[in-house]
Amino acid sequence: MMFAIENTELAQDVVDTLVESLTISQTPLPLKVARMYLVSDILYNSGSAQVKNATMYRTLIQPKLPEVRRHFWCLDSLCVVTSNVTDRRF
Repeated sequence: MMFAIENTELAQDVVDTLVESLTISQTPLPLKVARMYLVSDILYNSGSAQVKNATMYRTLIQPKLPEVRRHFWCLDSLCVVTSNVTDRRF
């Protein structure tokens, strides 16, 4: 996370790498969760960092979040769990 904040000139590359790693279906779920925490940390700290252009991360990540969300929630095992939960009516 500190690498990303301290190297804002590489923001586009960092965002592209994170998005690509989150949308590859072969990436294990625990690794995707860890990377989502990294995205969360970068977004949180980019708003409060005293580094020039740190807010660029918010601008670059925001339009890509719907794509990440689609891939993140459409993992086969997770879709099955989600559909089982929504099918049960209490």
